[in-house]
Amino acid sequence: MNKKNLDTHLIPIAGLKQKKQNFGIIADQRIEPQTVKLKVSAGQANYIRDLRLHESQDEIEKNEEYSIFKYFLRPTFDFMQEILWNGEDMEVLEPQSLRKEIAGIINRMNKKYKVC
Repeated sequence: MNKKNLDTHLIPIAGLKQKKQNFGIIADQRIEPQTVKLKVSAGQANYIRDLRLHESQDEIEKNEEYSIFKYFLRPTFDFMQEILWNGEDMEVLEPQSLRKEIAGIINRMNKKYKVC
């Protein structure tokens, strides 16, 4: 491949920084990157350690029952889907706005699946 063809596939440095702040394929620039803290059950934490959710992942607390992971990213729709996929094994601690949004989704799901 010649240099001319190679250059068309490179990501500009400014774009690379933005890409690192995104999770998955959704790059909604309207959502500001922010610190997110997730509390993860001990069993699921092993999985999260082996298959990192994001390159900014940092395990800031660990005990026999759970671990707390910190991220710096844009909490987009696909990130929220990842949290919900983990079910009761993952809890958003911060930011409060993301915690409220996830709680709202769970409440709406609970109403939909309520068994009498």
